[in-house]
Amino acid sequence: MIETSRIYLTSGLVLLILTLIFHFVAMGYPRWKTYDHREKNEKTITVGIFHRCENLLVYIAPTMNKTYSICDYNKYIFPDNKDCSDLQNPLSYEAKHRVCHPIDNPCHCDYSSITKGLMACTIIAACTLSLAFLLMFSHLLINSFKYQIHFYLTAITIVLLLLGLIFILITLILFGSSLLYDLYQYHFDLNNRLAAYSKQEDKNNLRFNVTQQAKNDYHTRLDWAAGLEIIALFLTSFTLITQILYLISIYRNRNG
Repeated sequence: MIETSRIYLTSGLVLLILTLIFHFVAMGYPRWKTYDHREKNEKTITVGIFHRCENLLVYIAPTMNKTYSICDYNKYIFPDNKDCSDLQNPLSYEAKHRVCHPIDNPCHCDYSSITKGLMACTIIAACTLSLAFLLMFSHLLINSFKYQIHFYLTAITIVLLLLGLIFILITLILFGSSLLYDLYQYHFDLNNRLAAYSKQEDKNNLRFNVTQQAKNDYHTRLDWAAGLEIIALFLTSFTLITQILYLISIYRNRNG
């Protein structure tokens, strides 16, 4: 039975290592969702948890040009931000939020509430999963016959894994429910334009027009970083199962 327990523990460690790798890579890359422009590749936008990137067309010669991806923090100017009202008024809708890109910009740009929620959930998931890994690894350093210590460590590990699983799931749900938010906000400046209207009918008409224009101009798709986070969700659930089996195995060994 002790050998069986070792198999459960080793399998869980391998799965959790893969989970952490996928989760941290997904957090670090701005490739969660991509807005592909249907006609102009240089207008394509990719968005992650902390950054957004847009293509920049560089003319090298009359018959040759290249497209480069330029990334900045995924921050916006919101309607209650008065620091940049004079600076952004002459700009087009798709250029207004670019004033947030320079480090020394005079605006107090901020992440959206949705982005803050995604950041919080991914960071909490990373912390709980990392703590679970440390507890699982500690089993290798403790005498195999100290069943009570192993039992309590595994019980705490299961709670941490469950929390990590919940926060990854919340991340994916929040991400899926706000798939088009960054396109509306960054390219069409929807929130600031809505704030300029007082009548609900005008707001509804503007929202409808922006939605139709976005649908006609852009194709929205999940990118590979979101795929890694989905894989991390499944790996976390498999790790949780191995630790539940490990806990049952410890209980049987202690009573056997």
